[in-house]
Amino acid sequence: HLAVAAYTLALILATFLVRQVWPQDVWVRFLGFIPMEPMHMPQYASLFLIGIIASRGDWFRRIPKALAYTWFWTAIVVFGLAAAMAAPGVDLPGGLTAEGFWRMIDSVICVGMILGLLVFFREHADHSGTLSVRLAGSAYGVYLLHVYIVVGLQMAIVDMPLGPLTKFLVVTIAALILSFSLVDTIRRIPAVRRLI
Repeated sequence: HLAVAAYTLALILATFLVRQVWPQDVWVRFLGFIPMEPMHMPQYASLFLIGIIASRGDWFRRIPKALAYTWFWTAIVVFGLAAAMAAPGVDLPGGLTAEGFWRMIDSVICVGMILGLLVFFREHADHSGTLSVRLAGSAYGVYLLHVYIVVGLQMAIVDMPLGPLTKFLVVTIAALILSFSLVDTIRRIPAVRRLI
């Protein structure tokens, strides 16, 4: 718990500092062509590094259930608090805004959800079939390319007369199908398969 708390606090601080320069919804082109939102870079970079360390240390099998579920339920409670604070007519103490509160706690939600979902799937879905093995091989490629598909789909439906939740579901489902299909197709090229 101490290691998770220390990482989460460090992530909160790093994200807070980055957001002073690049607030939410500010996008830049990394290397001139990769769209990215810098405010999430502390999460992305640190979690990518932790993923490498976790793989080498077999953390997936070694994370204690109690630790993961404690942080998962903490994330759920914190998310509920954030949602309640964002409700119309809620006055926060000391001039704190719902957005300011969210900036402080989204890292808690991130870490808690990751730990909880990893252990949940380890405990309840630790099997693979032909499709899941095939999709797993494309996961890194999807990680690299999904942003183009997601943003393209968002732009395609932004003016449609649909509610935000419906748009979210349409983009999510379509992006999953398109991302995995595209990467699965291009991975048939031997040179690409060696890279992703």
